[in-house]
Amino acid sequence: MKLLDDAENLKTVFGQVTPDFGSTKNPIDLTGGATSDHYTGALDAALKDGGIDAVIALYCETAVFDAENLAPMIRENFAKYRDAGKPIVFSAFGGASIDATLHKLSTEKVPIFGDVYDAVRTLGGIYRQYENLARPQPEPQEAEVDVAAIERLVAGARADGRTFLLANEGRQLMELPGFSRRRAG
Repeated sequence: MKLLDDAENLKTVFGQVTPDFGSTKNPIDLTGGATSDHYTGALDAALKDGGIDAVIALYCETAVFDAENLAPMIRENFAKYRDAGKPIVFSAFGGASIDATLHKLSTEKVPIFGDVYDAVRTLGGIYRQYENLARPQPEPQEAEVDVAAIERLVAGARADGRTFLLANEGRQLMELPGFSRRRAG
């Protein structure tokens, strides 16, 4: 996973929605004076940009932030990103109202965390899953199972009055074609 670091592109994408005293460098800083409209504007800009593959949105309770709009704004932005197929996770911290929002939204299965590191780990997990799904899968190889060899192992155990295989017998079984991952793929 690579952090977008194209300063000119970021300025183009976020310049209109970032206050003059904010920063369009990654991470975008809307400043402590940001409202829910500022956040929505920045998230809309990121959603529309094809060069931005995923987003972590970080909210911090401030005296000027319209906290009553936090849950609806996050819910709305999560739905837009989900519908567009672009991953987004949220992190929010502050006082009791933020804690209540975290609890409420997490019960609605919105990916929101009180710790930014949890949000980063979650986005990392999404990326690893994407990479795993994108990786070409080897064609399964069919192998002839040596039924006679299996029957000999089972017969030996039964002759000894056992209903289980010993470790060396289990190893022999796993080394037969069709059982061992090493031999099958």
